[in-house]
Amino acid sequence: MEIAAGTYVRAQGYYKINVAGTVNAIGTPENTIVFSVADTTGFISENNSYSGGWGGFHFCGEPENYGDASTLKYCRLEYGKCIDNPNGDYCGGAVYADYYRNLHISNCTFENNRITKHATGNIEVFGAAIGCKNVDAIVIEESSFLHNTSFHRGGGIGVQGTVGYLLIDKNEFIYNTARYY
Repeated sequence: MEIAAGTYVRAQGYYKINVAGTVNAIGTPENTIVFSVADTTGFISENNSYSGGWGGFHFCGEPENYGDASTLKYCRLEYGKCIDNPNGDYCGGAVYADYYRNLHISNCTFENNRITKHATGNIEVFGAAIGCKNVDAIVIEESSFLHNTSFHRGGGIGVQGTVGYLLIDKNEFIYNTARYY
């Protein structure tokens, strides 16, 4: 799937973009691509509430068949929200990748993304803006991470598991918070 420069994607509720193939969201400095939610009421709640956020991108394959390759360039991802839920995905408020071949993120802004807390305090929860595990290759470069909050680990980025190639380079992290309970 190709997403054109200047596109504005506004979720009308808590919806995810599940990617089983390829997404190329390539904006320009003048025409970024924005991913957000229509109503942010309740976003800052510390409870396990889906209110005020959207589910973000989920780049997921299977252990025996890794997903494809995707690019996010000159994108703004905001108000992604992840719920520490024992029955679902609980990593990466804006971007979550698991068993995925190749993910390249550059010149993007991640602002006001979060992971809420749950009584179990699951140690698998991480990455308020981006959470990745079991990825062949991930590059995150020249991007900004602003005001992202995790009530677990990784206020901006969280990476764990088997990762073949990882490059996090020339990024800016401002006012990101990780609170481990």
